[in-house]
Amino acid sequence: MHELAITENIVAISLNKAKEAQAKKVSSVNLIIGELSGFAPECIQLYFDALSRNTIAQGATLNFESAPVRLRCRNCTAVFQPQVNEWTCPECHSPGAEIIAGRELYIKSLEVE
Repeated sequence: MHELAITENIVAISLNKAKEAQAKKVSSVNLIIGELSGFAPECIQLYFDALSRNTIAQGATLNFESAPVRLRCRNCTAVFQPQVNEWTCPECHSPGAEIIAGRELYIKSLEVE
Protein backbone atom coordinates (compact mmCIF):
# COMPACT_ATOMS: atom_id res chain seq x y z
CA MET A 1 0.00 0.00 0.00
CA HIS A 2 2.95 2.39 0.28
CA GLU A 3 2.66 2.85 -3.50
CA LEU A 4 -0.58 4.81 -2.95
CA ALA A 5 1.08 7.63 -0.98
CA ILE A 6 4.01 7.78 -3.39
CA THR A 7 1.69 7.86 -6.40
CA GLU A 8 -0.37 10.64 -4.82
CA ASN A 9 2.85 12.65 -4.67
CA ILE A 10 3.77 11.77 -8.26
CA VAL A 11 0.37 12.98 -9.49
CA ALA A 12 0.54 16.16 -7.37
CA ILE A 13 4.05 17.04 -8.55
CA SER A 14 3.12 16.31 -12.17
CA LEU A 15 0.06 18.54 -11.99
CA ASN A 16 1.96 21.35 -10.23
CA LYS A 17 4.82 21.31 -12.73
CA ALA A 18 2.38 21.19 -15.65
CA LYS A 19 0.54 24.18 -14.19
CA GLU A 20 3.84 26.08 -13.83
CA ALA A 21 4.54 25.38 -17.51
CA GLN A 22 0.99 26.43 -18.42
CA ALA A 23 0.51 23.04 -20.06
CA LYS A 24 -2.83 21.66 -21.14
CA LYS A 25 -1.85 17.99 -20.83
CA VAL A 26 0.71 15.76 -19.14
CA SER A 27 1.82 13.30 -21.84
CA SER A 28 4.30 11.21 -19.89
CA VAL A 29 6.04 10.95 -16.56
CA ASN A 30 9.53 9.45 -16.52
CA LEU A 31 10.39 7.78 -13.23
CA ILE A 32 13.59 6.35 -11.76
CA ILE A 33 13.02 3.41 -9.41
CA GLY A 34 15.89 1.84 -7.49
CA GLU A 35 16.21 -1.93 -7.56
CA LEU A 36 15.99 -2.02 -3.74
CA SER A 37 13.17 0.53 -3.38
CA GLY A 38 10.49 -2.10 -2.91
CA PHE A 39 8.07 -0.23 -5.18
CA ALA A 40 6.09 -2.19 -7.75
CA PRO A 41 5.73 -0.32 -11.06
CA GLU A 42 2.44 -2.09 -11.84
CA CYS A 43 0.93 -0.80 -8.57
CA ILE A 44 2.16 2.72 -9.22
CA GLN A 45 0.62 2.54 -12.70
CA LEU A 46 -2.71 1.31 -11.32
CA TYR A 47 -2.88 4.07 -8.70
CA PHE A 48 -1.72 6.70 -11.19
CA ASP A 49 -4.51 5.78 -13.59
CA ALA A 50 -7.09 6.10 -10.80
CA LEU A 51 -5.69 9.25 -9.18
CA SER A 52 -5.14 11.15 -12.42
CA ARG A 53 -8.68 10.52 -13.68
CA ASN A 54 -10.42 13.80 -14.67
CA THR A 55 -7.15 15.76 -14.53
CA ILE A 56 -4.76 16.93 -17.25
CA ALA A 57 -2.58 13.91 -16.35
CA GLN A 58 -5.29 11.39 -17.28
CA GLY A 59 -3.93 8.98 -19.88
CA ALA A 60 -0.30 10.00 -19.32
CA THR A 61 2.26 7.28 -19.93
CA LEU A 62 4.46 6.27 -17.02
CA ASN A 63 7.96 5.26 -18.08
CA PHE A 64 9.97 3.35 -15.49
CA GLU A 65 13.77 3.28 -15.52
CA SER A 66 15.55 1.00 -13.07
CA ALA A 67 18.42 2.37 -10.97
CA PRO A 68 20.99 -0.30 -10.12
CA VAL A 69 22.33 -0.94 -6.65
CA ARG A 70 25.65 0.76 -5.91
CA LEU A 71 27.64 0.24 -2.75
CA ARG A 72 30.57 2.01 -1.08
CA CYS A 73 33.02 -0.08 0.90
CA ARG A 74 33.29 1.11 4.50
CA ASN A 75 36.90 -0.07 4.61
CA CYS A 76 38.53 1.28 1.41
CA THR A 77 35.68 3.53 0.06
CA ALA A 78 35.61 1.74 -3.32
CA VAL A 79 32.27 2.16 -5.13
CA PHE A 80 30.91 -0.95 -6.82
CA GLN A 81 27.83 -2.80 -8.03
CA PRO A 82 27.32 -6.00 -6.06
CA GLN A 83 27.06 -9.36 -7.71
CA VAL A 84 24.04 -11.54 -6.92
CA ASN A 85 24.27 -12.57 -3.24
CA GLU A 86 27.87 -11.26 -3.10
CA TRP A 87 28.17 -7.88 -1.46
CA THR A 88 31.83 -7.99 -0.48
CA CYS A 89 34.16 -5.33 -1.83
CA PRO A 90 35.94 -6.42 -5.01
CA GLU A 91 38.98 -4.30 -4.04
CA CYS A 92 39.71 -5.19 -0.40
CA HIS A 93 37.23 -8.08 0.07
CA SER A 94 35.68 -6.42 3.12
CA PRO A 95 32.09 -7.47 3.89
CA GLY A 96 31.01 -4.02 5.12
CA ALA A 97 29.42 -1.70 2.58
CA GLU A 98 26.85 1.07 2.61
CA ILE A 99 24.12 1.41 -0.01
CA ILE A 100 24.60 4.65 -1.96
CA ALA A 101 22.12 3.99 -4.78
CA GLY A 102 19.26 1.63 -5.51
CA ARG A 103 16.63 2.72 -2.98
CA GLU A 104 15.46 5.87 -4.75
CA LEU A 105 12.21 6.74 -6.47
CA TYR A 106 11.87 10.08 -8.20
CA ILE A 107 10.49 11.88 -11.23
CA LYS A 108 13.28 12.24 -13.79
CA SER A 109 11.25 14.34 -16.21
CA LEU A 110 7.78 15.17 -17.49
CA GLU A 111 6.52 15.65 -21.01
CA VAL A 112 3.66 18.11 -21.35
CA GLU A 113 1.68 19.69 -24.16
